[in-house]
Amino acid sequence: MVPQSKACAATPAASLRDRIMNPNIAKSEAEWWAAREIERLEEELRHRIAGQAELVEALKLAIGIADSWIHDQLDGTGMLDGALVELEPARATLSQHSGERS
Repeated sequence: MVPQSKACAATPAASLRDRIMNPNIAKSEAEWWAAREIERLEEELRHRIAGQAELVEALKLAIGIADSWIHDQLDGTGMLDGALVELEPARATLSQHSGERS
């Protein structure tokens, strides 16, 4: 009987990935497909991360421009606070996707 501590032990994911991605280790057709799929998904993820960073920068710029315009146009009026509140959803989105505090 296998001891309970050994029964649930699994090969770490990094070791499995290394084995699949190593071209010097013999593989089945399914393992070769998995290696190519891992490469494809990693490349797609890199592109998405880069795209997200560009969107975060664009949103920062847009919020800055809107904030400046609101202050220029409404400073000294009773409408300033209400207008600034309108930027809060954009600020929250920016915080969520950039890890920054607004």
